[in-house]
Amino acid sequence: TYLWHQGRHIVFTCHEAIEKFTNPEGDSYNYLRPSLHLKGSGCVTEWCDEVLFLRYRTHTLTKDEGFGTKRAIAIGG
Repeated sequence: TYLWHQGRHIVFTCHEAIEKFTNPEGDSYNYLRPSLHLKGSGCVTEWCDEVLFLRYRTHTLTKDEGFGTKRAIAIGG
């Protein structure tokens, strides 16, 4: 917090983890969180002013392979 009190910006970078949330009252869904230890991830996200995720735009192109099969190819990223 010493750097933060000096008016400097602190930036953490890490990978993302996709977690599944099972909602007992509705539909289940996936959510993104920093790929840290589960308790550490909660502490970091509470401390931060912003938690941002960056990713490339990826599109898929579906090709018919014949015999009723299709193949999806990723484009971009």
